[in-house]
Amino acid sequence: MKKKSVRLLTSVVALGVLGAGYAGVRYYVKTEEKKESEAEEKEAEDISIFSAPAENLESVKFFVDEKEVTFDYDKEGDLWTRRDEAAFPVNQDKLSEAAGAVSSLNAERVLEDVENLAEYGLDSPQNTVTVDAGEENLTMRIGDYNEGVSQYYVACGDDDSTVYLVAGALVEPFFGDLYDYAQNEEFPAIDSSNINSVQVDMKENSYTLKYKEEDSLWEVSANESVEKADSAKASGVTSSVSALEYFDFVDYQCTDLEKYGLKEPYATITVDYKEEEETEKSEDETSDAENAEETSEETSSEEETEEAEPVMLDKQLVLYIGDQGEEETRYAALEGSDDIYTISEELLAPLLDETAESFWDLSLGYKALNQAEKVDISYGSENHTINVSRETSEDEDGKTKEEITYLLDGKELDDTTTLNTFWNKLTNMSAQKILTESYVPETESEMTTKVTSVDGAVVEADFYSYDTNFYAVVIEDRVYLVNKVGIKDMFQAYENLVAGGEE
Repeated sequence: MKKKSVRLLTSVVALGVLGAGYAGVRYYVKTEEKKESEAEEKEAEDISIFSAPAENLESVKFFVDEKEVTFDYDKEGDLWTRRDEAAFPVNQDKLSEAAGAVSSLNAERVLEDVENLAEYGLDSPQNTVTVDAGEENLTMRIGDYNEGVSQYYVACGDDDSTVYLVAGALVEPFFGDLYDYAQNEEFPAIDSSNINSVQVDMKENSYTLKYKEEDSLWEVSANESVEKADSAKASGVTSSVSALEYFDFVDYQCTDLEKYGLKEPYATITVDYKEEEETEKSEDETSDAENAEETSEETSSEEETEEAEPVMLDKQLVLYIGDQGEEETRYAALEGSDDIYTISEELLAPLLDETAESFWDLSLGYKALNQAEKVDISYGSENHTINVSRETSEDEDGKTKEEITYLLDGKELDDTTTLNTFWNKLTNMSAQKILTESYVPETESEMTTKVTSVDGAVVEADFYSYDTNFYAVVIEDRVYLVNKVGIKDMFQAYENLVAGGEE
């Protein structure tokens, strides 16, 4: 029994020694791995693939849209050009970014003694970039993307046994369509408050919105018909014009408009607007102005100079809209330009998806009660008149004040609550639509209102039951369809007014 205990104790001690030894080995291995990793990282920081002074760059060549394209750098003009097409509008920032990325190219890691380039996507590279920097040159093949480290596999020159891992930011400038390297124009900036008119010409649903400055109102016209426009809806259109912007640049110096549906445009948008004139002072004018300012400060510091009113110039923008493009866009071109862009259909919708009728002002044209002179109302078999009496006087301070009195059939209304309720329901009603077809009432008018304003304007309206949902409100030659619920509420308010006035 004693021997067994000794053996057991010996075994436990042995296991402890072995465990301690194993732990020590593990610690040693981890320490060495950490040292190696740190060494590799430090080494990686110093892995230079290619380096050339920026001023030595002469050209960069790579594949774009499966075609090899060369961009040359003009040192004197500090300008990149496309070798095979000098008129191509090169995006200078884009090319400078791409060239700068490879002019000092470092790797994050290097793999040596590579036997199979296919493992890294380098048997069929995504792109091949050639940099000419005078005496220094680089040919770089770009392989697969390693998502784990966000890096690309790269091989250089004729060396098929060495593969580098390069940061994505250094090679991604070479992934793009041709027009990613083109300098697109900005869509003209138009201040919505300076727009005078917007005309949309389509095969269907053409219309023109025009601002009448003398009345501070918008009008909408189509097919020789002119209507007062809803100001809020018109403002929505001008805001939409101001928000227009290009989506993509797709073609420059285009000679085939039919390709984009622009030979016979889907729509033409014409915008008349005003723009502040830009003035540039000459050196002499600037010097004179500075001297004048100094003299003024010395002689009369208290004098204030009035700012000159800006000179506003009349401008016009004509935008042609063509076929649908990719990503819910339409092709577009400005008059006078042969460059083709796309514009989001979402931005175009507020302009192209409307009709003249959708801009019509659906208010019935009543004014505030305090602007009325007299209101004649026929309802059922009864006729009543509301008169508005105004008396002016001066208070103790000599200020003029106006006292307004409302009379129903010649009797003063002590309490105007019912009158205000009726008037609010009458004047705040808005139509659902305006009938464009001829209308002949099948019944007698249930109510007729004739409002005479202090300025002499008269608005006479007849209320007819139209169908189960609407009343037809006829004002001159306009027929408004108004929800029946609102009309019934107005009738009830009028009955309450008359009942209160007769008591």
